[in-house]
Amino acid sequence: MTYTVLGLMANDMYKLMRLPNEIGKHCASFNNLRLRRDVIVLNVAPSPNSQDFEMLTSKFAKDFDYFALLNDVAAEAFASVKAKFPILGAIDDSMLSRPPSALFTCPYWT
Repeated sequence: MTYTVLGLMANDMYKLMRLPNEIGKHCASFNNLRLRRDVIVLNVAPSPNSQDFEMLTSKFAKDFDYFALLNDVAAEAFASVKAKFPILGAIDDSMLSRPPSALFTCPYWT
């Protein structure tokens, strides 16, 4: 699986955690919702044993406090609600040494 990588500062976490509500409101505005897909946002944070945070820092940038990994549905949903976070690129999940923790999940209806 390929993830879109976002670079986040500590103050971005509040905005990020409001997105499930915004995505839900956006989906509620449609009359003919047919397909439910799941938004998955994963968190890669610094920690003493975080090889993945170090890998993302060396690959993308050193000036972020956290990285968020978005599945393809999350990337589409973020675009639909015009979420503005720095998109740094993409990585394949095989590059990760262990599964990252889930920051949030929510349904996305199309």
